[in-house]
Amino acid sequence: MDLQYWEVKKGVFIDRHKCSDVIEYRSTVYLLRYQELLDSSRLWTDEGDIVPSVLLPSKKEKILITHDESTFYTHHGH
Repeated sequence: MDLQYWEVKKGVFIDRHKCSDVIEYRSTVYLLRYQELLDSSRLWTDEGDIVPSVLLPSKKEKILITHDESTFYTHHGH
């Protein structure tokens, strides 16, 4: 694997999470769908204990697989 670093240039997709269209999508679509998935998923407490399932017999359990590929910049905005 080869990592490459470069200077952030004007116009790079940064801080778009504050834009009104992104905020609207997140609150009206994404979070609702994510909650639907969580309702069909196994959950754990902060202590690592499994939360008892309340899954309806007609639903199948969903297993969420996530991976964070975020890149964070040192001194971003300074």
